[in-house]
Amino acid sequence: MRPRPFGACRCAGSFLLAVQERLDEVFAVNIRASFFVVQHGLKRLGDGGRITNISNG
Repeated sequence: MRPRPFGACRCAGSFLLAVQERLDEVFAVNIRASFFVVQHGLKRLGDGGRITNISNG
């Protein structure tokens, strides 16, 4: 997988032509990164703190 700048990446192009490597790259940036950012943030929140994830597709 080639390095990507920090941020989201889109899966532009035909859904029918998508390959596993591209899907893995999209998930690595858009899903896994969000998960680990939230995981890190939870360690810094006090009792009753909240994290809200917002997405648009």
